[in-house]
Amino acid sequence: MKAPALAAIPFVVALAGCTFGVTTCRPGTDTCGPDGTCSPQGFCVRATGGVTPGGLTVSLSPDATQVLLSWTNGTSPALARVLVTRTLTERLDGGALVQSPPTTVFDGLASSAAERVDQLLPSLDPARTYAYEVVGCTALACEATGPSASLSLTLRQALRGGGYTVYWRHASAEGACDDATASCTMRTAPTCAEALRGTPQQDWWKSCDATPPTCTARQLDANAPTQTAAVRDWFDANGVAVSRVLTSEYCRCVRTAEQFDFGPTPEPSEALTYFVHDEALRCARTMALLNTTPMPGTNVAMVSHVGFLLPDGGESCPGLNMLSWGEAAIFKPQPLSAQPCSAVDGCRAEPGENPPACVMGRCVKPLLIARVPAVGDGGWASLP
Repeated sequence: MKAPALAAIPFVVALAGCTFGVTTCRPGTDTCGPDGTCSPQGFCVRATGGVTPGGLTVSLSPDATQVLLSWTNGTSPALARVLVTRTLTERLDGGALVQSPPTTVFDGLASSAAERVDQLLPSLDPARTYAYEVVGCTALACEATGPSASLSLTLRQALRGGGYTVYWRHASAEGACDDATASCTMRTAPTCAEALRGTPQQDWWKSCDATPPTCTARQLDANAPTQTAAVRDWFDANGVAVSRVLTSEYCRCVRTAEQFDFGPTPEPSEALTYFVHDEALRCARTMALLNTTPMPGTNVAMVSHVGFLLPDGGESCPGLNMLSWGEAAIFKPQPLSAQPCSAVDGCRAEPGENPPACVMGRCVKPLLIARVPAVGDGGWASLP
């Protein structure tokens, strides 16, 4: 992920008489006027003394859904307000380290605060760290620096905190049955599902028949329960909650979701179903679902396929098309961009990357966090 360039962006923040942050700046380089200094967080402040809080500590709540911050305030009558900020240090694609502008986590008069873990990202690269700093403010100004503490999230901690969508390719499905895709070859309706409506082949992909020659779709094999049990056990052991389960209409996907046994009833979706519904739009519709924001403290699970096909015979969704049976990809929903769109597939894709999705008239691209191998290749037990 490429971090944005740190440009000088003017802004003013007023906290009940505690004025700071006239403009962003580069510590040690920029000046902030005759009575200002550039703080390590990258904004101009007017320094004052005697109200510095002490002993900032950062920890996770027992359920890992919140970052807990605590500090001590002195007894100075000049203390009017406490400001807590957070900055992110991460590595650009080229290897350089950059620091984000500060985000205000708390402003007020207290000795503790909290923010949701799902506002943060896991530190898969050791260079990705969050730094919290607390400073004191008088009625006229805030101090330039104060106590600081850092936090790095493992992927397990991040998933416990919630806010992610996990996309699985269905579990192992190697057997004597094949998908009856040829039943649509001579049909002229827009989609396979529409062509077969009212015929004996209607809904062949939903069938759970696993006996040739009557079976019409591939089914899970004897290895699938081992794969799904390992996933279920990992989620249970690590306290990772799932609030919604979406699945393709194919029986092998629905059965995979049922065997995960996350709690919610699986919801079959045409958008995730291979081949039979407008296949050319399946990737774009999948991307839109991947950007679904889960309920706080929970995640969304999706079970589907690879083999995203285009009308010209090519493939799309490269980030998903490479998944093997039982393998998963973890995504983080992202805010809508400023790029407008009018169709589900109306957003531009970079070569070799997953395309953005059109959601509520704006393009958005869920952030790919990590791939999780199938059980035989280490599986969820290998997650940091």
